[in-house]
Amino acid sequence: MKNKSLVFQIWIVIAGIILGLSIILSVVFPFALRNFFTEESYKTIEAAQARVIYGKIKKDLFRDENNVKLEKNLDIREVAHIRYVSGAKNEGAKLRVSKLIKYYNLPVKFWGEVLKQARNQQEESKRYVKNIRNKKIFYVIRKYNHKGRQEFIFSYMGDTYRNSLARELLKKLMLITTITILISLFLAVCFAKYLTRPLIKLEKSVKRIAKREWDEPINIDRKDEIGSLSNSIEYMRRELIKRDEAQQSMLQNISHELKTPVMVIRSYSEAIEDGIFPKGDLKSTINVINDEAKRLQKRIGDLIYLSKLEYMSRHEIPKKTIDLRELMEEIIEKFQVANTSIEWKIQLENINILGIKEQWNVVVENLLDNAMRYTKEEIRISLYSKEKFAFICVHNDGEAIDDVLIDNLFDKFKKGKKGKFGLGMSIVKTIVNFHKGEISAVNEKDGVSFYIKIEKV
Repeated sequence: MKNKSLVFQIWIVIAGIILGLSIILSVVFPFALRNFFTEESYKTIEAAQARVIYGKIKKDLFRDENNVKLEKNLDIREVAHIRYVSGAKNEGAKLRVSKLIKYYNLPVKFWGEVLKQARNQQEESKRYVKNIRNKKIFYVIRKYNHKGRQEFIFSYMGDTYRNSLARELLKKLMLITTITILISLFLAVCFAKYLTRPLIKLEKSVKRIAKREWDEPINIDRKDEIGSLSNSIEYMRRELIKRDEAQQSMLQNISHELKTPVMVIRSYSEAIEDGIFPKGDLKSTINVINDEAKRLQKRIGDLIYLSKLEYMSRHEIPKKTIDLRELMEEIIEKFQVANTSIEWKIQLENINILGIKEQWNVVVENLLDNAMRYTKEEIRISLYSKEKFAFICVHNDGEAIDDVLIDNLFDKFKKGKKGKFGLGMSIVKTIVNFHKGEISAVNEKDGVSFYIKIEKV
């Protein structure tokens, strides 16, 4: 069924539910009705008995054919009564009872069973049921004292009324059910189309997005799950536009970053080939070519490493315990030797984290390289812990970062304060995020600080 349309699926599910309920009702309802009307039949018999016993029917029930005026076709709800005095020897009374039995179309043998049941009955009133000539009758035998004599009254009615009423109600139920099914199916189709209309619209929008035709916004005014899906697709559309723009910008920046050193290397090489030395002598000119080649190599290396990080972020890589203090001390020592004019203030605690050591080397190196590029006189480095987290802070006393730039500082090829593009900060953020950490840049009163927060071991 999953290969059918949603309209058909909703229609068939609702139809199945209604049909299933109808089948259950058609089985259970007659049984319940019969039980209900059986109980009602007994209550009717008992109520009629009470009226007879307490004198609301004043005529003597011991009537012969001359004073009994019963209609040929009794009402199906009428209760018939026969009162019997235990031990009565009046032959006339017995004859009248015999005539009533025949008049009610009851077998004489059955009356014998009734007498036996009455003698053996311990309760004041008891209900019975009997099949006679393939028809069921319900009767109640009630014992009572009348003027010092033990009497009982036999009252009965057939199940014709019960069956007739049950059949009539069942017919009406089936008719109502049929009408309900037809109306429900019509409403189901309308409801299914109402639900699928925005889904069809979303499907067309997604197909347009797949073809990169994403200029038209998706707007479905709903607050339910379909509206939530629409909002998610609209968010995806905007993110794809941003990513596409970022990709175009990245390609432009990459081409610019790679074109410049290639152009310098090529022009200087051609000049040397023509016997011209732009820097005055061969050695100085070759040094420029070497510097541009190193710059080109670094850019290519950063691109490859960033691609590697993005690949690793989508795969589970085993991590090991890292002594963060030892790692930072080794890297800081190399940077101190490279630039002795900078004042270094270092405070490092003994902290271990879980991660990939080679990547954290890159994080610390890029942060220190960035700090050295912009610092004036002093770099402060601290490693400390609060509760279950480790914090790294690298501070330089350089100029504050523009408010517009600081929010996008970690984007790829974002131009820095000195107009240079780079991937260093983007690589740092990618590594920190891969280790489920956080990184931020904050303008302080005396410079700029980079904070890293990560869970410690």
